[in-house]
Amino acid sequence: MPLTILIVGAGIGGFTAAVALRQAGHQVTVLEKHENKREVGFAVSLPPNSTRVLRSLGLDFKKVRASKFGGIAFAKAERSEYEILAQLQDDAEDQYGAPSLAAHRVDLHNALRELATGPGAGTPVNVLEGITVTAYSPSAGSVTLEDGRTMTADVIVAADGVKSTAHKHIIGEERPTTLSRLSNVRFCVPTETMLQNPLLKKTLPNGSDYPTLYRGTDPDVMLLRYPCRDHTLQNFGCYALTHSPSPTTAAAHWTTEPTLSILLHRLSGFDPTIREIAHLADPTDMYLWKVLDRDPLPAYHRGRMILLGDAAHAMQPTFGMGATFAVEDAGVLGVVLRDVHDRA
Repeated sequence: MPLTILIVGAGIGGFTAAVALRQAGHQVTVLEKHENKREVGFAVSLPPNSTRVLRSLGLDFKKVRASKFGGIAFAKAERSEYEILAQLQDDAEDQYGAPSLAAHRVDLHNALRELATGPGAGTPVNVLEGITVTAYSPSAGSVTLEDGRTMTADVIVAADGVKSTAHKHIIGEERPTTLSRLSNVRFCVPTETMLQNPLLKKTLPNGSDYPTLYRGTDPDVMLLRYPCRDHTLQNFGCYALTHSPSPTTAAAHWTTEPTLSILLHRLSGFDPTIREIAHLADPTDMYLWKVLDRDPLPAYHRGRMILLGDAAHAMQPTFGMGATFAVEDAGVLGVVLRDVHDRA
């Protein structure tokens, strides 16, 4: 008999788990608190440890419009003439058996949702939106909803992100997230817009397909650029460290105002042409992402309940490791439960 599985959270990790567990032969329901849940944000790096899992689940990278990394360049961009400090060629396919890619989060999320709910092997996943989970019972395998109802399953997977409090039902206490010292202003610019401007073309020292990490005069600020959506968009992230102490609890994860002024201030130590890129982005689609952190948890599993992705282990965004570890967690869960049909 297939297991019944409830997944709380319809993000990239939740839907990857839904696909893996569906393909393992189980009956899966995804609970999402937001109505009409759709992923937002910008591009995400997909290193080989995630693309290997996604490819094994049948994800079509062409359909996702993923862009392949040719490598990465490290550029000193304080003045108009850029100095390439180092270049790394991408040999991930040869070395690890899977490619390094970048995809827009919206495209990746939509493709995973389609794999979970569309035609194919196994029972299509049932997605229930507008459902808020307020409590878990690991021993009973049940969740309590905001309206007082309960739902039960053989396995409960909490995949509701970095702000999840599900872990308190496993370890017996809540460990709230805190603001880390790292934040990131994110935005996208059409590739063609940059290529048509002779001044902006020089910010692409190895071409638009080659990711570049730019450094200015401030050692605590860096600008990362890489392509996505079949190389039609350039995804930017301006990372900065703050030396002020983190508060005990996290404030808003995303803010939009006054993001452009924050970005321009961060880019003050760069060549003026770099700063011009900021004005090409849509200011209403530019976000300051405050990276959250949480002390490591002593356990991710208890009874019939398990944590997945950032709900289990809050990750820094280096090389897309937040999404990547969620994908890996999901792939492992699918393998572990593939031959499990004993509900005891």
